[in-house]
Amino acid sequence: MRIRTMTTADLGFADTLCSIAGWNHTLDDWRRFLALEPTGCFTAENAGGAAGVATTTTYGNKVAWTGMLLVHPNARGQGIGTALLNHCLEWLRHRNVTCIKLDATPEGQSLYEKLGFRTEWPLARWERTVVPAGLHAESAASETESCECLQPARNPDAVRSMLDRIEEFDTKAFGVSRRKVLASMLAAAEFAAWLPPRADAEPQGYGLLRRGSRSYYIGPAVASPSTGRSVINQLVRAASGRPLYWDIPDAQTEVIALAESLGFRRQRPYLRMHLGENIAPGRPSLQLGIADPAIG
Repeated sequence: MRIRTMTTADLGFADTLCSIAGWNHTLDDWRRFLALEPTGCFTAENAGGAAGVATTTTYGNKVAWTGMLLVHPNARGQGIGTALLNHCLEWLRHRNVTCIKLDATPEGQSLYEKLGFRTEWPLARWERTVVPAGLHAESAASETESCECLQPARNPDAVRSMLDRIEEFDTKAFGVSRRKVLASMLAAAEFAAWLPPRADAEPQGYGLLRRGSRSYYIGPAVASPSTGRSVINQLVRAASGRPLYWDIPDAQTEVIALAESLGFRRQRPYLRMHLGENIAPGRPSLQLGIADPAIG
């Protein structure tokens, strides 16, 4: 077995692994991961062919993420997943990253704990497959009038303006600047909603609606629970009844109550974990929805 840097030629294989696993990522997501970290995404080869993949995403040298760890079913049980994970960790250590994070599934938690990862906070994926009877997309109209909305692909100038205005607020929530990641996700989003600042104050919140291979996805979404309701309602309305995924921290009880009222049901748990000193924890109370388990 050998592990090498991922190339664009590997993206079709990586996308196939996602389909086998039933994950929601698209080929465009893989292109984004590789563009964001061209030397930090990896392919494992076994018996001359690709057998597994993994990615990293760095946010300066304070925080980095490792994710998208996938091994082909025919190659499982041979230590390939563990080797890929260790390769990612070593790559990040060589870049002097202080804290490495990931969002673990219950199946992977014990492995991560053996490697020294510690729990930060739990979250869960919430799913809406159908619009409940009696719940109409226009029902939240009175709460969404203050939101500014855009379809990013149609208005790149508005995307740049929105990014400039939300970056500082997002940094407070996430812990470090993720401008590079936000710029990439915002440009590719189907729909964006945000509450602009009052007078000279900081923005009140924002959220993105993105297309996935199996479902549309809400996230990232950053706001206080009270002001975020308007943002979330706009994103749900923009989905026009399509299936939706939304990854919400467990501590966001008000947000979870909103999700339940909109017809979402808890699908699966995750556990945010960290390796090394958590010097930039951010403010989870402002994170109504994460960006992606692969990148935080």
